[in-house]
Amino acid sequence: MNEVQPAIEVESLSKRFDATVALDDVSFSVGKGEVRALIGENGAGKSTLVKILSGLIRLDSGAVRVFGDSVTIGRPARAHRFGIHTAFQEMTLVDDLTVTQNMLLPYEPTPILGQIDGRKSRQLVARHFAELNLGNIDPGALVSELDISTRQKIEIAKAVSRRPRVLLLDEPTSTLSVSDVDWLGALIEKLSADNITIVFISHRMAEVRRFCDSLTVLRNGQHAGS
Repeated sequence: MNEVQPAIEVESLSKRFDATVALDDVSFSVGKGEVRALIGENGAGKSTLVKILSGLIRLDSGAVRVFGDSVTIGRPARAHRFGIHTAFQEMTLVDDLTVTQNMLLPYEPTPILGQIDGRKSRQLVARHFAELNLGNIDPGALVSELDISTRQKIEIAKAVSRRPRVLLLDEPTSTLSVSDVDWLGALIEKLSADNITIVFISHRMAEVRRFCDSLTVLRNGQHAGS
């Protein structure tokens, strides 16, 4: 029986912030199409690892491989190029923009005669929401008018709309209602069936058991086991 190809491999990953060691020689891999939980107490290094894979911060030492290729991420645009997209707990949505504008930033359709085709943009977002069973969200609404659970679903939908090969979900259920957690579970199941690799960062063990195939534990910046 052939082994599953790793989608993400981190090897001897280390990151310091002044005197604080956030990650200390961390190594593990996540198989293609796997749903892997990443767990640990606050300060264990989970957020630092996610930010490195998302291109928000640079590692100090170590290596990252994506589907077998050694990569230098360093910027979100490069993470996107490698097929890595992230739905953050600290949401990236802009309150004063519409749902459509947020969903398409920074990849909104090309302007026609100097103007964005708003109708085409809304149609794109409405179609994507329908695919994700989010048809009750108005693409023309201002984000500032929406409750926090709806905003979190939009954050997740935005990451999924980029057709990721690897999807990082950073504490995605922390602001979701019970019914919305059920929605997320169905979405994870669908994405996994499409062979998309998911890293699920959470403190909630019931959801880890429910959604994930395996788990990795970080403790004090070190890999405690997978």
